[in-house]
Amino acid sequence: MHKLGLTDFTSHSAEYAPMNNVDVRHQYDDPSQSPLDYSIDCRTSNGQKPSLPSAEDAIVLPSSGGAIFLIDSRPLIGRCLLSSLRIADEGSAFEMYASLHEWKHKAARKSAGLLLLCTPGGWTADAEVAALSRELDEVRSWNYDLPIIVMSDNETAAYVVKILQLGVKGYIPTSSSLDVAVQAIRLVRAGGVYVPAACMLSALTTLPSEPQVAKGDDDIFSPRQLSVARALRRGTPNKIIAYELNMCESTVKVHVRNIMKKLKAKNRTEVAYLTNKYFIND
Repeated sequence: MHKLGLTDFTSHSAEYAPMNNVDVRHQYDDPSQSPLDYSIDCRTSNGQKPSLPSAEDAIVLPSSGGAIFLIDSRPLIGRCLLSSLRIADEGSAFEMYASLHEWKHKAARKSAGLLLLCTPGGWTADAEVAALSRELDEVRSWNYDLPIIVMSDNETAAYVVKILQLGVKGYIPTSSSLDVAVQAIRLVRAGGVYVPAACMLSALTTLPSEPQVAKGDDDIFSPRQLSVARALRRGTPNKIIAYELNMCESTVKVHVRNIMKKLKAKNRTEVAYLTNKYFIND
């Protein structure tokens, strides 16, 4: 490798480029060679070589989206889940705490991206919902605005509907696979809402039996809106609907808003139920 020094300034192939008070002069003895075959001798204006930043001077950027905090009062089960999630999703930061209070006191200064609340099990559905309601109120009283997912052994439709009404952004049954759990966490971190399709279909039977669509209005939806409604019934996020139907996500949002307005539905779950009459053969 050729050495390019400060004094190697000749007439036939010399270049000069000041960069951040660094003078670089170099000579190519053989024009056929790649510039990668040369080294550069850089010195500041006072003749000293610039020093590189030390490890202590390096800037450490926070992980994208903040850490995922697992709240589980069961040490063995919680640690097993924590280890599994870390292996399955190496790009995310996972931490575990035995309670919300422990998380608040030990991780108050850390960037929080999501809370994963694991219920202890062995409780009735109503008892779990009551306990979750208190915990969520407590988190809100601390002025923490972050998405929350609940993981529970309870998979009844009534339970799922009630915890979603509490404002959580996702529900993961403990019967789910590890891969499904990781994908659900990623979806919620991206701003979506996750509910397993099986739980959603069961939840539909708990809604009022009388749909709010007026009689004789079978043609109130356009073909495009029916396609969007069909995707909503599957629990498909707007981004995926846009991809599948080859339309902009903003257009999907407009269709969803119009569908909910025509059905007088309050949420996507009600849309899925109220559109049963349009998808009898599905």
